Parts: sequence; C-alpha cells; structure tokens
Amino acid sequence: MARHRTLFSFLIALLSLAQTANGQLKVLSAGDATQQWKNSQLQLIQQQLQDSSIKGPLRDELAAQQRWLNEWNSGKLTDQHWMTQSSKNKLFTEPTIDPEKKAKKLRDRLLGKSAKPTSKDTSELQELLGKSPGDVGLKQLYLHWLDQRQYRDEYVAPIVETATSLAGQLEREKQTEEIKLVRAYCYYRAARALIHRESEESVAKKPIEDPEKHEAQLLGIYAQLGQLVGHSRPEFILLEIRMLRRDNWFGRALILLEENAEVIEPEWYLNNRRDLLKDLGWNQPAKEADQIAVNYKGNRDSQIRSASRPNDD
Repeated sequence: MARHRTLFSFLIALLSLAQTANGQLKVLSAGDATQQWKNSQLQLIQQQLQDSSIKGPLRDELAAQQRWLNEWNSGKLTDQHWMTQSSKNKLFTEPTIDPEKKAKKLRDRLLGKSAKPTSKDTSELQELLGKSPGDVGLKQLYLHWLDQRQYRDEYVAPIVETATSLAGQLEREKQTEEIKLVRAYCYYRAARALIHRESEESVAKKPIEDPEKHEAQLLGIYAQLGQLVGHSRPEFILLEIRMLRRDNWFGRALILLEENAEVIEPEWYLNNRRDLLKDLGWNQPAKEADQIAVNYKGNRDSQIRSASRPNDD
C-alpha cells in the first residue's frame, strides 16, 4: 500500500532508543532524575543522528525530537505555547457562501449564536435542498449542520459525500480566493471525518468494513487538499498533525504543533501536546503537560459556570 506509515527501520531505531534509555535510567545515580533522563535521551538521539544511514523522514523525526527536548526544561511548561515568539491568537473563520440567498435565515436558526434549532428547521433544510439540490449555499449549510462534534460519529459518510460533492461543484466556479478556501475547507472536513472514524470509540461501536477503501479515500482527499492549497496552511494545521500522528511521526507532529500554536484553540493545543508526548513515551514532560491541560480545562469550566450564574444583586 502506497503510504509512509511507520517504516521498519523507524521501529527498529526507536525500539533501540527505548531499550537503551530504559537500561541507562536504571543505573542513574542520585540527583535530578528528570534532567538526567533528558540528557540521556538527547545523547541517544544524537547517537542515532550520527548514523549516516538514517535519512529522510526518520532523520527528520529524530531531529524534531531533539529540538523539542533541547527546548524543554522540567517545570517550565505553561498553558501558553512556548516555542514561538508571537502571543497573538490568530484563529480562522471558514467563509460562508450563499449566492442565491436561500440559506442565510435558516443558517441563523440552525447555527447562529443564539440558535435553538428544532426538528422543523432541519426538515426545512432538507426540503429546500430537495427543491434546489444544486444550491451551494444550502449544500454548505447542510455540510456544516452534519459536521458538528455531536453528530460526526453518526454521519461520517454523508459528511464526506456532501463535502466532496460541494468541492467538485465549486471547482466549476470562477476560482477566487474565497471559493478556493471554501473548497479547501470541504476537503478538510471530509478528511477530518474520516480520521475521526478511525478513533477507538468509533471503531468499537462499528468496525470499518473495508480498511483499504477507507485508507485510499482518506489519502485521496488529503492529496486534493494539498494540491489546492499546499500542506502548510495554518487553517488546516491540526489535520497535518493528525496525519503525521497516524503515521507515528510524533516528533515532527509535536514541532508542527508548537510552531503553529498561536492559530490553534488553546484546549486543542494543550490536549495534542499531552497526547503526542505520551505517544513518544516521554513520561516526565507528558505528566507535566497533562496536569496543565487538566488545570486549563478546570479553570475554563469554572469561568463558564461563573458567567452563567445569576447575579446576586
């Protein structure tokens, strides 16, 4: 199968790293055990990098691991990104399209800030789509309605079908920057749904019937996104990280996460950082990152409860 999932040499090299690290950790003398672990790990990575036969993605992976560990000091992690200089939070908004003006009022009722959607609203959307199946505004609204976190498990196939259909339909339009970006978001949403389908929870509920077909579909959609806007757009950086992670390039994913932290929602950044450190088997920084993620979520939930509490006055 044409893909770059973990190479045999990668497994052997990292297994050697882990075994040697475990052996060295057992004989570490008294002192700062965390600093000793870091030094030992860096030494092992450096030994691997000195091997001229290690090339390509594996060398990039080891270099990424080395970079992150060089920057990390125990107890210095915070809930802010720390490997980039800017502190501005540049979150992105997906453009909405509605050339026929048929979707706006219904979009407000279904997805607006004060929306309280009813079954009547969803029925109206389906009815309108039935009457105007080629309306791109209605089709995009339908995609956005399906592709909500609470529905994503149930509607993977309709999400992918609607997203790819809309992207193909928009390909026939004049390719303004807005239209290209809307198409890119279609591919992003389709790929995200397929990756979400691979989660342990989703597979436990319903196994993937044809893994090879699923794989080919995901890689095809991912390739279309890359052909359209490249593989370094900040809007889609979490997808890039997920694709690296599913292929076990955890160090490269971690560096990409750190470099783009300013455009990622803080909770997603913290959760991904914790998970990637766990994937790498780096228990010391992983525990620190986990506690920060837990504290951030607790503080955020407390603020939400306080904001919703009636004023005593």
